[in-house]
Amino acid sequence: MKNITKILVTSLTFVAASLHAQTNVTASFGSAFGGSSDGSTFSNAAGSVFDASNVGVLAFGWSDGFSDTTSISAMLADFNVLGSLDFSGASSGYNPGSASFDNDSASAAGKEGYWMVLAGVSSFSSASTATEIGIFNDDDWAVATVGSLTGDSWSTAQVGNVENVIFGSQVASGGFGAGTQFQTAAVPEPSAYALLGGLLALGCVMLRRRA
Repeated sequence: MKNITKILVTSLTFVAASLHAQTNVTASFGSAFGGSSDGSTFSNAAGSVFDASNVGVLAFGWSDGFSDTTSISAMLADFNVLGSLDFSGASSGYNPGSASFDNDSASAAGKEGYWMVLAGVSSFSSASTATEIGIFNDDDWAVATVGSLTGDSWSTAQVGNVENVIFGSQVASGGFGAGTQFQTAAVPEPSAYALLGGLLALGCVMLRRRA
């Protein structure tokens, strides 16, 4: 009886561990190397694809929405990263590529998934110093529950655009593949917004004086 109990406990532990090890999200995408395959590419605002020399990071995560897109710090505050990778190996060509990761946070279950592209950094830990940023989302992207047997797939590996561009832009990838190119964009510094606000205030004063 004791042996049967041990076997049963061991079996249940193995099953629980196996369930927890299931991948919750698989993201399929293209790389900086187009080749002859259809796939998505990622570039900076100038259209230069990320690779070992033009560094960038592709991060996967979830959010309740981006209420402030006036600075990188504000967008990072609304983003909960699940996983990320750099483009250091893109020169050897992987198109389309993929990444898988597990959701260990119950609060992420059912949330919308987002891809964040960062220019000028080679690790998500340096995200706050990125020179440009891009945020993309598709209505079909969601985060599965912890230990889910069937995960979710977030894909741009084939031809087609995502439905929502929070920041940045998406264009035809041209010579880099038959898919879509996702481009980052520079985020104005707070001082730039202060300058714009000052110019608007000055314009209002001048209009009042004319009136």
